[in-house]
Amino acid sequence: MFTTRRVLFGALCAGVLLAGCKALPGPKEMTADGLERMPSRRAGGVFRLPGAMFTQYHRLILEPVTVSFIEDWEKDHRDVSAKEVRRIRDETASIFREEFERELIQRGKYTFANDPGTDVLIVQPTITDLDLAAAETAELDKKSFSPRSVALHVSADLRDAATGTLVGRVDMFAGGEKYGMNELRPVNRGTNAFETRNHLRNWAQLLNEALAVAKTDRPPAPQQN
Repeated sequence: MFTTRRVLFGALCAGVLLAGCKALPGPKEMTADGLERMPSRRAGGVFRLPGAMFTQYHRLILEPVTVSFIEDWEKDHRDVSAKEVRRIRDETASIFREEFERELIQRGKYTFANDPGTDVLIVQPTITDLDLAAAETAELDKKSFSPRSVALHVSADLRDAATGTLVGRVDMFAGGEKYGMNELRPVNRGTNAFETRNHLRNWAQLLNEALAVAKTDRPPAPQQN
C-alpha cells in the first residue's frame, strides 16, 4: 500500500513538473547578427533588434534591389539568351519596386526620403534563388510547360538611417509548389511575371504588417530598485 502511494505521488509530481515545463517559454531564436525572430501571421521571417523603437519612422530610403538566379539556372537554360536573362532581372526589379510602392507608400502612408534622417528607415532588398521553370527563348514555335510555380527568396535588411544600425529584417521564401494533380501548366513571360508579382506583393504586405506591429510595441520599462 505504501509503495503504491509513493508511486502515485511520484507520478503526480512528475506531471506537475512536466506541466510547468510546458508553460515555460522556449528559447528565443536569434540570428548571428543579433536580431530576434518575432511572431508573424504570414509565412516568412520577421526579425527585430531587441529594444529597437520603430515609432519614429515615417520615411523610407529604398536601395536598388539586386536579383540573382538559383545556382546553375543559366547553365541549365542555355536556350535563354543573355538579353532575355537581363530582361528577367530588370522586370523582376521593376515589379518589386511597383509592389513596394503600392504597399508601403500608398497603403502604409510612408513617403520616400532623399537623405538620411532620424525618421528615416533604410530598406536594403535582395531577390535571390529566382527559379523560373521555363522562360522565353529564341524558338518562337516552342511551347513550354511547368509542373510548379516560380520560386524565389526575397529579403531586406532594415537600418536606422541616422546611425546605420541594423534594426530588422523581413525574409520570405515563396513559390516552387507543384500544381495540383501533377498538372503541367503552360508557361510564358506573362505567367512568370504574374506569379513573381504575387510573391513580391505578399512580401511587401509582410513588411508593412511587420512595421505596423513594431510601431505598437514598447520596450519593457526598466525595473525600479
